[in-house]
Amino acid sequence: MAEPRGLAPRQLAWQVLQAVAAGAYADGALERELGRVQLAPLDRALATELAYGAIRQRRLLDAWLDQLGKVPAERQPPKLRWLLHLGLYQLIASDRVPASAAVSTTVELAKRGGLARLAPVVNGMLRAFLRRRERGDTLPLLPSALADPVQVLGVRHSLPDWLARELLQWLPLEQAEAYAQACNTPPSLDLRVNVLRSSVPAVQAELAAAGVEARPIEGLPAGLTLLGRSGDLSRLPGYAEGHWCVQDRAAQRIAPLLDPQPGERILDACAAPGG
Repeated sequence: MAEPRGLAPRQLAWQVLQAVAAGAYADGALERELGRVQLAPLDRALATELAYGAIRQRRLLDAWLDQLGKVPAERQPPKLRWLLHLGLYQLIASDRVPASAAVSTTVELAKRGGLARLAPVVNGMLRAFLRRRERGDTLPLLPSALADPVQVLGVRHSLPDWLARELLQWLPLEQAEAYAQACNTPPSLDLRVNVLRSSVPAVQAELAAAGVEARPIEGLPAGLTLLGRSGDLSRLPGYAEGHWCVQDRAAQRIAPLLDPQPGERILDACAAPGG
């Protein structure tokens, strides 16, 4: 039987979620799974988005499962729980995926992944969510929602209560919401050009020729940020030649701030392995 379109990246994301639940690090689990299969660049990007997104939004997704199902999220069979997370995340957060595709592929994964008898449960819960959304429900109902802003902030942005509480004590509500939203926003993809081997305009032109748009980062003379989808970075021009490396813009600001001088010794105590 032919595999439905778009099933492979979702299958891969589901496997990553199960590995992380068993104790694996998300980046390592994703790298291992991507190394086992041959996916087109867009499918690799989709698998990455779904895996990381469902992990970031775990608390919100569990709260929806508590509302939509007869069994609380923590008591669901683990494979079912993470599959439902995968489907719900697409309905909640992915504007690229039609709702019909999110539901049908999730149900198909249940049938092919050893959960065939629970496929109707998957279909029913995802469609129940869509009905709730049509009524205007953007958050699951919380028993103490009106009395406990900590839980509201925590569930809305998938933060632990201790962090939500600290944010509300530290910042006004509007700023706490903005901070919490930033916690779950994927960062920009920034490059630092090796000016001993190339230049920002030259790297920008090479990337443009490969169909990847890059824009200089204000205040960083060697910085470029990639716009849109770039695929496998190791295949982009200049990577193998060492013309650039991946480095977040915040990290790029550190060396100029230190202003190192000849003869000085500076210890870089970073959180390896990095990029």
